Amino acid sequence: MGFRRMSTRCDPIGGLAHASEGSFMPRYLTPDQVIAMLPGLSRGQLAQLRYRGTGPTYRKPTPKTVLYRDTDVIEWVESTAMLDTR
Repeated sequence: MGFRRMSTRCDPIGGLAHASEGSFMPRYLTPDQVIAMLPGLSRGQLAQLRYRGTGPTYRKPTPKTVLYRDTDVIEWVESTAMLDTR
C-alpha cells in the first residue's frame, strides 16, 4: 500500500486553492475581474478609488500589477451599506 503525496494546488487568479492541511489560499482578482463583479463600476472609477485610498484594499506585487483579494472586495462593498437615503 503506497502513500499518496498531498500537494498544494495554487491558482491565484482563477480560484481558491486547497492546501494539504485543508486551509484555503485567497483568490486574487485583476481590476477587470473586480469591475465585472460590481455592476456600474468602471476601470477608471476603480483606479480613482485606489488613488484616493477609498476603495477595496489592493496588492501591488510588481509596479504594473494590481490585485485584489475577493474577500477584500466583498468586505468593501458590504461596508458601504446604507440604511436610508441621507
